[in-house]
Amino acid sequence: MNTLLERAIGLHFVLEQLTPRTPWGRNKKAQLRPFSPEEKPLLEKALDDVEEACSFYGQALEDILSGFREVHGTLVKLREEDSLSESELFALKRFVLRCEDLREVLLAQKASARFDLPDLGGALHVLDPSGMRDPAFSAAHADDKLRVILHQKLVTDPASKDYLSLLDAEQLRLTSVLAEISRMLELHVNALEEATQVIGDLDLALAKAVLVRRYGGVRPVFGGEALQLKRVHNPSIADFSPLTFRFTRGSTVITGANMGGKSTALYTVALNVQLSRMGLYAFAQTAHIPLFTDVCVIAGSHEGSGLSAFAAQASLLAEAINGISGYALILVDELASGTNPEEGAAIATACTEYLGCLPAVAVLTTHYSHVAGFAGTHYRAMGYGPGEGTTKAEFAFFPVEKEQEPPREAIHVLSQLGMPQELITRAQEFVDKHKRVPYNK
Repeated sequence: MNTLLERAIGLHFVLEQLTPRTPWGRNKKAQLRPFSPEEKPLLEKALDDVEEACSFYGQALEDILSGFREVHGTLVKLREEDSLSESELFALKRFVLRCEDLREVLLAQKASARFDLPDLGGALHVLDPSGMRDPAFSAAHADDKLRVILHQKLVTDPASKDYLSLLDAEQLRLTSVLAEISRMLELHVNALEEATQVIGDLDLALAKAVLVRRYGGVRPVFGGEALQLKRVHNPSIADFSPLTFRFTRGSTVITGANMGGKSTALYTVALNVQLSRMGLYAFAQTAHIPLFTDVCVIAGSHEGSGLSAFAAQASLLAEAINGISGYALILVDELASGTNPEEGAAIATACTEYLGCLPAVAVLTTHYSHVAGFAGTHYRAMGYGPGEGTTKAEFAFFPVEKEQEPPREAIHVLSQLGMPQELITRAQEFVDKHKRVPYNK
């Protein structure tokens, strides 16, 4: 999916609400991507993290995580055996002390082993030999000789030669002390880096849990061949009416008039499947999702492609069909709508039939008559129906068991949108004049 489509389905909206508090959590968020079927153990681990994070409570965790600062460059210097400065050691000491605070809070929360921080007692002893847990750091606190030199400076005339000698002695001793402290900390660099990874996992899981508390959600269940979403919704759309779908292997067609919610439904399915594959909860009451190898969404604007809307859509659909390497989800909005109605209906019908034979769950929205007869499943939009005393549109879909007359609600939509009555009446006259013979049932 391109950026425009990710925005259209609501993916950008959701990810913008995902706000880890630490540098490592934000880095893990930046690396979010859909897991492949072969990576199911990693996907389940990510969901395990969210499930546990949903049980955590209180402000203490958020406050501690908000206080962490980046120490990546410091750890790189340690691994490269470079000496750290006093300011870097100060930052590292604060990091280790905050890790100790975090460990205590996680213990109180009865966190599982997945969020166990490595033992940083050795590093803390190097940085805080007094054991006072004072966040300040001074090399003099770790070396008696340096303390003596600093004391002598205080009682020596700055204009004297002795003072200049003390300055040289201080610099030499400081360099030696910093090098020794850095050397001792090199033994703990692996544990320090492991701590940043654990904190990143915890931070990202807590951010995902916040989304669940804010918008509702459920842990998706992966496997099988049917995509089942019960009371699924899209938080990027205000006043969204939850929808329920069951899409099986083969093709499903969703029909309905303009403003019936077909595109909204398609985007909502795409959003929740994609988020689930990225290790987030689905915004639904239940979600059963096959281990798709690919998710292809063909919808929205095609500006900038250099092709007509029809050609751009056809090109993307051909790419999706030819690129299937396993069990895929293919979502197509208003198939072949950008060409003349006669050819468009023929193409939509042929594509529906062809997609039904692929190793895929294919869901297509269309206005064309008879297309649904070539699909394995058919859903009909109930149509645009503002409630009494409100302009809010209530969208709903119902499965169609037998072929039915295609929906004819466009004129009703015009009246709801304030079109002149004279125009609406004339349009109805044209419909009545050219109305098709009713379907045989």
